[in-house]
Amino acid sequence: MGEKIVAWRDSNGKLSVMSDLCPHRGVALSVGEVNGDCIQCPFHGFEYDTSGDCKLIPANGRDAKPPKAMHVKTYLTREEHGFIYLWWGEPQQEYPPVAWFESVGENMVYTTLRDHWKCHYSRAIENQLDVVHLPFIHHNTIGRGNRTLINGPVTTEESKGKGDHLLNVWVYNVLDNGQKPTKPSDMPEPTRRPFLQFHFPNLWHNWIARHSYHPGVHPN
Repeated sequence: MGEKIVAWRDSNGKLSVMSDLCPHRGVALSVGEVNGDCIQCPFHGFEYDTSGDCKLIPANGRDAKPPKAMHVKTYLTREEHGFIYLWWGEPQQEYPPVAWFESVGENMVYTTLRDHWKCHYSRAIENQLDVVHLPFIHHNTIGRGNRTLINGPVTTEESKGKGDHLLNVWVYNVLDNGQKPTKPSDMPEPTRRPFLQFHFPNLWHNWIARHSYHPGVHPN
């Protein structure tokens, strides 16, 4: 999001994610060290706790109370599904529950990829939900086969509680032999996992390979 941050844990394992900027002289806290329950700035030794409050200015002595201005911006965090989530919006007292996918278990193996798109994040989401473009942009990978005619797509919506809204999408690309596409209302009930699942507002799961189908469930 264009901001440098530092993540660390205190002696009890409590997580803190804060701006990687000491408010004293702007030194990167990530270059410093974790000293007990505080992160220590490498320049003058200022120490900050997990809430971002300065607990020690060595030059003033251990009994001196640091000024309130010596505070580092911290982010509301939540650890879930093996990831650390940050809350970037307006301050809240508690991080809302993080939606996930039932088909992704604890034994998931993953890697990460950083790919910057010069657009608003909502446009990136719109692109992921646009299944019609696959035969063109991805003609030699997941859209190969020149299957440009779309039967469906079939979509269902689920509400799993406050802040957890799920969209399931089944799309069937076929070769265009002059036939008319089948309307969503005329499609049979799906018997396999969705091709795409989207948790509002910004989390999606693509099923792009046969080996990722749920055991015992076969594609139409």
